[in-house]
Amino acid sequence: MNKEEMKMALSAAVSDIKGIRSSAIEIQTAIERIIHEQNATDIEQPRDGVWYKGYNLSPLLDEIAEGEGTSDKTANEKLLGSGYDVPFAYGVYHFPPKPLTQHTLDEIRAFQTEQIIATKGKITGTKYGTSAVGRYQIMRRTLDGLRKLMHAPEFQLFDKEFQDRCAVELLKDCWLDKWLNGSLSNKGFHTKLANIWRSIENPVNGYAEYDFEQPVGTTADELYAAFDAVRASHAA
Repeated sequence: MNKEEMKMALSAAVSDIKGIRSSAIEIQTAIERIIHEQNATDIEQPRDGVWYKGYNLSPLLDEIAEGEGTSDKTANEKLLGSGYDVPFAYGVYHFPPKPLTQHTLDEIRAFQTEQIIATKGKITGTKYGTSAVGRYQIMRRTLDGLRKLMHAPEFQLFDKEFQDRCAVELLKDCWLDKWLNGSLSNKGFHTKLANIWRSIENPVNGYAEYDFEQPVGTTADELYAAFDAVRASHAA
């Protein structure tokens, strides 16, 4: 084989490798899409609300949003489309170029990084800044973990459905299933939730979980009323 023939053979081999790599990426994307869609079936969608194993979790999720200051009413008052579009402090420190629900997950992560820089040293409770975004004020590190857990593809939008699914996963981390089957008390579930959402009253001392200077957004009474509504939905 002369030099020119070797060059042509090498070029053909490189082309084959690129083709194999492209096919592998397409297969991986297809697998991620299937897993993503299958994971979504854990949350039932036949009725209004966010249903999980026959329970409507919306009363609890609504109360969490109310406490976090991300209800649709509050968001609209701040000229935001919905609670799902709320950046930290309604964008006072850093405002997104488009609604958060129109961001892909990669775009959301980039925005969270920018928000951390914009809030660093400017808010109480932390000197490092914050990456909290959306209806459930999800942090960047938390979202990274959820994205991996849920096998969310790169084209996934940070939309209402995805944010609700993230919230359900966070509730599951708080032993939601144990609480639903009665093996975890209301107080135990309450304690777990307060470790995730800092606006929830600490069941021990009555303050917000991480920062005594932050006002409580959700009291124990409000939280337990939401608990009752979730349980009542199962019999409805």
